[in-house]
Amino acid sequence: MSNIKKKFGIVGSLLLALALVVIAMLPAPSLATTYPITLTDDLGRAVTITKLPVRIISLAPSNTEILFALGLGDRVVGVSDYSDYPPEAQGKEKIGGPYRNVNIEKIIALQPDLILAVAINPMEVINTLVGKGLTVFGIKSTDLDDLLNDIKTVGKITNKEAEAGALTTEMQSRINAVTDKTAGLSPEQ
Repeated sequence: MSNIKKKFGIVGSLLLALALVVIAMLPAPSLATTYPITLTDDLGRAVTITKLPVRIISLAPSNTEILFALGLGDRVVGVSDYSDYPPEAQGKEKIGGPYRNVNIEKIIALQPDLILAVAINPMEVINTLVGKGLTVFGIKSTDLDDLLNDIKTVGKITNKEAEAGALTTEMQSRINAVTDKTAGLSPEQ
């Protein structure tokens, strides 16, 4: 991996961590989401969210971080084995995965009304969960623009649009500041 990619990876992680702190301090009220809502997830599926999700499972660490950043930690009932940030996520029920060994029975027992998946989750797992009548919404953040859009989408699904807007605005501001400061650097720098 080139130095530029490493730097952007480190900067991106630092920005997300800082944004988590910032959003936690914001007392922004939520905009009202009206249910049911149907959105197309990043897996290309139309997914209907019938009610405000109050029991959420995250199938990937990135999703767990988004949920906690939006102030939804109290609604998270299960996380992937590798979800260790923020520290509060470590106390949540582990459901296996994200790449393999997802414990379908444990997920069903937790009675989630929303499961947040990612593109790396095996489709057979997602299809099995959907086949059991569970709501699975897939997000796929392949770059910073995707990440910002996915945060907004999760905010809409969970009735945390104001918080998602504040978080993405703060993150974009910091991204712009880093981009401005590094604009003249060569790839070797």
